[in-house]
Amino acid sequence: MSRFQEPPRSYPLPTSNALETDFNRDGSIQTVGAFRTLALLNNNGIGCKLFNLGETSLGNGGTVTGAPDLVRYTTGNAELLVAFAVKDGEITYRIANLGAAGNKSCTGPSDLSGDCLTFYPSNVVSHGAASNPQGLSAYVFDDSIFIAYHDENNDIFVRRLIVASPDALVPMQHWSISGASSATYVHADTTPELIQTHDGTSSPTLRVLYRDTNGTYRRARFNVASQQWDQVGFVLWDQNGVALSGTVSPAALNWPDDATTNWQDNELRTLLAVTDSAGRIRIYILSHTTGRWEHAHTLNHFTRAKPIFTYRTRRSTTGSVPNHYPGHFMIGGVGIASRSPFVRLSQIHSRWNAPSPTNFDELDGGMVGGWLAERAFRVTEDTATVLYSDSQLDNVFGLMPRNNGLFFLPHADGSVDRDVEVDSDFKVMETEICRTIAEHRTFIGCKPELP
Repeated sequence: MSRFQEPPRSYPLPTSNALETDFNRDGSIQTVGAFRTLALLNNNGIGCKLFNLGETSLGNGGTVTGAPDLVRYTTGNAELLVAFAVKDGEITYRIANLGAAGNKSCTGPSDLSGDCLTFYPSNVVSHGAASNPQGLSAYVFDDSIFIAYHDENNDIFVRRLIVASPDALVPMQHWSISGASSATYVHADTTPELIQTHDGTSSPTLRVLYRDTNGTYRRARFNVASQQWDQVGFVLWDQNGVALSGTVSPAALNWPDDATTNWQDNELRTLLAVTDSAGRIRIYILSHTTGRWEHAHTLNHFTRAKPIFTYRTRRSTTGSVPNHYPGHFMIGGVGIASRSPFVRLSQIHSRWNAPSPTNFDELDGGMVGGWLAERAFRVTEDTATVLYSDSQLDNVFGLMPRNNGLFFLPHADGSVDRDVEVDSDFKVMETEICRTIAEHRTFIGCKPELP
């Protein structure tokens, strides 16, 4: 993992602590020990390659449509990462075994000397009655993987999958959310989103959120008792009773994620990333008291595709997560003109500073983050880039469709496994000045010696 081998030299500063520099930009000051950096701050020459270092192809050729997705699934003693995408009109998936925390959840090298993960060959899931699927989302619920997708007729479908082996999924139930209705409110022209929403009770509900063909955000609910979908077309309202509407697919996220334990029901949050009518990204949080979505933040950034939305937990160099679950939200999208994916970081949140409509903001005014790859790397038209992380992953993984295939991002947290030295300008200046003086005087001992 990226970590500082030693603190910088202590220079007199007009502060109470000479080391009051947030070197890893995680919102806290560390003065001793090794710690995971938020990004490779000292990687000269890396630039916009920061988040896609070590990327691997999941299959060249073919055309990816709509949004892909990633989920982590536990089966027996195995932890699996499943990558889904709609490619050439088929729902495809590839599965990889995950490695240990402390090795960035990689089974291979966690640096750039080899592939972080090794994926099994690609497989196809039957899409049932859907005609030419147009993108999907995936979610683990009730010991199964649910996928939601829409087709070229804007009909919405959900399929339940079970894991038959570490390299194969078996399709089970298949539902049509739109049914035979032609009403616009039960159809979607962008990728639907699956999420288990938290309303402050002990009965979280699996829902599919979607943007109807008129641009209004709506939902349907999975009724566990009947194993059917109901409440189809219910509107997502903001805190003022105004229907949410926008230009792209919704992206939803639970905080903390579903794998965390020992949290009270009223501590759990569901967050939503959508856009306004101009494509500007907006963040909402589901109210436990009203059931409405309360506006938390508007980014001064626009997206042409489903927003990028995940949470990167702060970790030690062993991969462990503190009990108070500190970290940053990673929020982004695909540039409207550039078609280049980008990400921004929120301020640090934790159990002691839970995200709310009154405290959600970007880190350093939104200047921390960047392009997920070279700006010239444009995602395929009408697709999206996805990032995924949770409390069991010692990493952030990503999928990026480009014209020459679908690419897996094994270090989308911007931090491959390497030691990063703290070579401040002051240290270099100090040694160079010392050595220059030494050339004119008869003494040695400038430390450290410059090459």
